[in-house]
Amino acid sequence: MINYEGLFRHMEKQGISQYMLWKKYGVSKNRIYYMRHGKYVNTDIIDRLCGILSCKVGELVTIEGDD
Repeated sequence: MINYEGLFRHMEKQGISQYMLWKKYGVSKNRIYYMRHGKYVNTDIIDRLCGILSCKVGELVTIEGDD
C-alpha cells in the first residue's frame, strides 16, 4: 500500500491546503482524493509535489508491504 502521510504533513507545515493544491498549483481533485485514500498516482504528480513543497520523494511517499 502507498502511504502519503508525509505529503500531508509537509503541506500542513508549509500552510498549503488541498484546495490550494487544486486551485493555485493545478493538481486535480481526483489526484488529491487518490492520495488521501492511499491509491496510486502518476510519478509526474509526485515530482510536481516535490517541486511545490521543495522536498524529496521519500519525504512524501512510503510503500508499506503486506507481510
